[in-house]
Amino acid sequence: MGRKDRHAKSEVVLATSILIALGLVFLIVEARRNGGISHPAPNMRESAARMEPEVPLLEIKSVVQHGDIYEIKGSAEPNSTVIVNGQYVPILFENSSFRYFVGPLHDGITILTITVQNKDGGVNTKQLALGIGN
Repeated sequence: MGRKDRHAKSEVVLATSILIALGLVFLIVEARRNGGISHPAPNMRESAARMEPEVPLLEIKSVVQHGDIYEIKGSAEPNSTVIVNGQYVPILFENSSFRYFVGPLHDGITILTITVQNKDGGVNTKQLALGIGN
């Protein structure tokens, strides 16, 4: 086999990278051919669009202020995970309901981020602005 024949062959290398954020795993696959030029892997973009997980239910039912403490009541999709400002919230009540207390809060505005993730990786996030005044 001559030198010219070796260079005529295409070398395919799959490169993968994983990004983990809020429990989500994203997998990026690309093929490198002919001198390291990056090409999308065949049909990966189309497959990814079809495989996108459904957005889970997240409903905030009430926000009640008790002095400098707030009580948040809501519901989420069954068998999902609820996280409030980075803290896991157990779903303990009927109909996949949860209750979360935040505080004591200082004067001013506090932003509360509530995220739910289902077993398929779908995510739904809502933010609440909670205020304590003089």
